[in-house]
Amino acid sequence: MSPLINNILTHSAFPQSADMLIIVSHIRRNVQLAKIDIFLSTPAETAISAAQSCYQLSIMAYRIGRGFHLYRTALPPVNPQIMDIDCAGFTGYGPHELLTAEIIGECIHCGYTGINLGLSSKPTQPIVNFCLYLSKACQGHGITLYLPESFSSVCQDAMIIIPGQNIRGTYSQYLGSMCSRYGAKRLALELERIYMDFSLPSRSGVGSVLSERRFQEIYTGSSFYSDALLANYTSYISGGNAHIVLWNDGKSLSQKLSQAVSAGIGHAFLYYPHVSDILSEIRF
Repeated sequence: MSPLINNILTHSAFPQSADMLIIVSHIRRNVQLAKIDIFLSTPAETAISAAQSCYQLSIMAYRIGRGFHLYRTALPPVNPQIMDIDCAGFTGYGPHELLTAEIIGECIHCGYTGINLGLSSKPTQPIVNFCLYLSKACQGHGITLYLPESFSSVCQDAMIIIPGQNIRGTYSQYLGSMCSRYGAKRLALELERIYMDFSLPSRSGVGSVLSERRFQEIYTGSSFYSDALLANYTSYISGGNAHIVLWNDGKSLSQKLSQAVSAGIGHAFLYYPHVSDILSEIRF
């Protein structure tokens, strides 16, 4: 089964001690030499723990809420570089000037150098208008704006976050296609430690997230590693259709980051505390 599934995948739709300080210092030098900025996206409640790592932080403590205002939870005593804004339920209707002023003001007050706008909805015109307004303000203050791939054509000056799990050909082909489409310097790789379920053949290369419970229901105990996709995988049949489930570990994340560096991609996001137990395994 392993060679067969691997063949399907590869040819799918798209061709604080002193010792600790020394270790952290060594890792920091490696991260800098790799020429990629890696951010740990963390909720406020785990930010202090995440700050013990060698990586920069993206703080998930903000949301756009009632009255078209920016809301935040209590901030821990850490120094994140990125403001991560939850946009669930955001429609884009409202006074753009006021909300933008609140967001930029918070960046200046807290010293944030970037904004990750967590948009999950389609780019409707009101949301597009807001993104354009915010993007212009960010440029004026030297702040980097990160948007989902679905908004890639909205703001040409914004960074585009692309999925880190995909089966459109090999992983190097996938990154190559993204770089050709958007330009490597404009990309940020989102690396999640989740179970992604793909129906085969997958023409879109986009899967759906499986819960831990659902994964355990279909998992037979047999898993493999794809050097083409840089991911662990298992397969199952449902309704007569073949499925493949991919997930990351320290090895796969390391190899994906290494290929991102080789492709010229300079930004990546990891999610904490999901990767807390494998951070020490990430080498690239």
